[in-house]
Amino acid sequence: MVNAVGGRVMLEFVSDVWALFWGLDFRLRLLAGGLLLISITWLIARRGSQDTAGYVEIQRRDEAIRREQYAEAEKALASATKTLEEYRDRPLVIQLIHDTDIDSPFRDAAPRNISFDEAFELIRRIRRAGKNQPVYLILHTLGGYSLPSIMIADALKHHSGPAIAFVPYIAMSGGTVIALACDEIWMHDTARLGPVDTLFAGISIHAIESMNAEKQTKDMDDRTILLRIEAAKYRKYYEDELSRIVRQSGIDTRAKDGTLSHSHAFNRSDAERLGFNVTTREADLKQFKERAKLATNIVDAKLSMIRSDWQKPEPVMPAPVDTADPAAPGETQILAGLRMGTRIGGTLESAPNPTAAS
Repeated sequence: MVNAVGGRVMLEFVSDVWALFWGLDFRLRLLAGGLLLISITWLIARRGSQDTAGYVEIQRRDEAIRREQYAEAEKALASATKTLEEYRDRPLVIQLIHDTDIDSPFRDAAPRNISFDEAFELIRRIRRAGKNQPVYLILHTLGGYSLPSIMIADALKHHSGPAIAFVPYIAMSGGTVIALACDEIWMHDTARLGPVDTLFAGISIHAIESMNAEKQTKDMDDRTILLRIEAAKYRKYYEDELSRIVRQSGIDTRAKDGTLSHSHAFNRSDAERLGFNVTTREADLKQFKERAKLATNIVDAKLSMIRSDWQKPEPVMPAPVDTADPAAPGETQILAGLRMGTRIGGTLESAPNPTAAS
């Protein structure tokens, strides 16, 4: 009832104002209309300015929170690293920790795959390690191109001291190759390693060979024939490198011949059955318990820094994966394969994504 009365009063008021407006001289009506338009524009601009100021304030608070989180994570990372480095065997602690959340566009510029620059830096540190000094390698990666991974593994293999890989969460593909070059792998019972077969131009070599068995050369186009020839060459090279780098013999062929999907992930029990040099004895697990906890803390702190990085993200250059040029389907994949050899990492599902970590 009150609302109905209020509505009638407002309607009568508007009608009176409207009648008064049209009763004015034309020039006065024009002036009044202009003043009304200016007033409305000012009110809209004022409201927009208030909204902008509120948004800026929210951004400032969010940045302050992220800056504080980043500082705390950075402090935790330094503390855990220092504690691990001060163990009685005085190990060299090396991190290979990547941003594995490949679909988030607002992260910092942390590496997403094993690159040459990162490989050169790790190799330099390994070479400068003291004679017989243990190397603790902390891995959290989906992999990368084969050559950087092989070079890091080779440096570990040639190091005079023991090398131990810590895998709190995941080390797939090229990360697994590097881990297998170590004397021992500590992995959490829920962590994952992966197959060490290789992809050539984004395609499993095993898949290429299976296709060859199904089709005759006369039924293939030139690009496919080139891919087939180069893949056969690379397979021989890669298998020789793998047999030279991997410290233990007797690894199940399923882990390296491509019969499993490159996305297939092994837990600790799987890895043990496949012949990986993982730590499984209860006594050894207890011995590594504290060091493994510190390694996990290092990964957690680094990931927290990645997630809460308050600095403006640097432009992330797409990883040089095997994406096709729409103007020449298939050409880029083959040229990438001819030029680089292959990638160890990535999956067939993620290969077309230019930012996909491998």
